[in-house]
Amino acid sequence: MDVLSDNVTVLDPDIIGITESWTDETISDAEVFMEDYDLFRCNRPVKMRGGGVLLYVKKELQVVKVEVIIHFPEQVWCKISFSALTLLVGRQEGHPAYKKNEWWVVGVVVWDEVQTCI
Repeated sequence: MDVLSDNVTVLDPDIIGITESWTDETISDAEVFMEDYDLFRCNRPVKMRGGGVLLYVKKELQVVKVEVIIHFPEQVWCKISFSALTLLVGRQEGHPAYKKNEWWVVGVVVWDEVQTCI
């Protein structure tokens, strides 16, 4: 977490998405906490090695966690509202059955478009 924290301090991103966090139910939010960010997470089951998805969003943004049905075993999504626009932002872990680099989906889409597709 030290390297990540150092990069966050320098770059000051609004959104951070992490895959292969290796988080599971035995790891508390306090262990992956970052000041000034809301944490959204999806853990890998305890019996499996690797995986896990984390999504950090700056606390100053108006954010709400949402459930989106996409065929990925580990994913986390949130809706960020701005004055004239609402975005759906997410991070997902690919399924081993997908070939590397073929499982990516766009992680940021306009919320109105998603509502009409679901």
